[in-house]
Amino acid sequence: MKVHLMSLGKVLSMLMALLLVPNLSVAAEPGVSPNSIKIGWIGGLSGPIAFVAQNGRIGMETYFKYVNDSGGIKGRKIQLLSEDDGYQPVRTLAAYKKLKERDDVFAFCGNMGTVTTASLVSILEEEKIPLVAPFGLSLSVTVPPKRYLFGIFANYYDQMEMLGQYIVKSLKKTKISYLYQNDEAGQDGLKGLTSALEREKLSLVQGVPFATGTQDFSAPVLKAKGGDPEVVVLLTVPVNSARIMKEIAKFGWKPLILGHAPIVDEQLVEMAGDAAEGVRAAGLTVLHNSDTEVVKTYRERLAKYFPGTRPTFWSLQAYVAGMVCAEGLKRAGENLTREGL
Repeated sequence: MKVHLMSLGKVLSMLMALLLVPNLSVAAEPGVSPNSIKIGWIGGLSGPIAFVAQNGRIGMETYFKYVNDSGGIKGRKIQLLSEDDGYQPVRTLAAYKKLKERDDVFAFCGNMGTVTTASLVSILEEEKIPLVAPFGLSLSVTVPPKRYLFGIFANYYDQMEMLGQYIVKSLKKTKISYLYQNDEAGQDGLKGLTSALEREKLSLVQGVPFATGTQDFSAPVLKAKGGDPEVVVLLTVPVNSARIMKEIAKFGWKPLILGHAPIVDEQLVEMAGDAAEGVRAAGLTVLHNSDTEVVKTYRERLAKYFPGTRPTFWSLQAYVAGMVCAEGLKRAGENLTREGL
């Protein structure tokens, strides 16, 4: 038997050649190809937040279309894949599974709905999938900070705490009632509002909770009216805020009404009609009719990509969410990975 010995130089040359050959057995990052990045979105396109979610998806798509027309993210176009969860956590989980396993999305952006987003927090962390700029503003979503979840909007606790300070220090009002959806969002708001009042050695006249599916608000409004507050603070889905305002007006009662950010959305105000006169809210960003350069650009791009679609509070917020997501994708580098994002 003959043994052939190769020189050390030849062995090293062969090893180097092997190292330079791409390892075709290593799978690409899910949702990323040389030409595209798949981003998932989940929102209640049907159900009680339908107009919120519909406008939100349009706003985010507006920014992504602009990015794609400008060359994409390092040559990759953003592909937005969306699912309707009807504002029901059970459907949210099914939508997540479909987008992740069947559609193979890379990450999620701008999901809409507090209780629905909260239902995904643990699974996102466990499966290490990023969610950027969700409209899920409960403490369970935002506190403590989570590695794979990037909130950019003030949570309900903070919004209500700021409103409490404003009511007492700026409006000089002390008799306050709180009507709220009895879920995670409403309860977080109760904590924030109570915290602000306690610092001023005050307490709520009353808190009036109601079930998420409530449509007749005569009983909650009558209960709140019985406490004779100067100010009524609301925290619920937009359509319910409009119903409560109209119910308050029906009784000829005229308290000052304040609420979380969506309460000044034009569509909500149109639903409430004259009953919305004088309403004030904690804001997340400037309003969509602002003359700031960023907002003017948003309106121009919305008109370009969705002709005839009017600017709204919700589409502007989601446009901002899209901006943050796109910037994160850009900064994550050429070799785009979930960990890099």
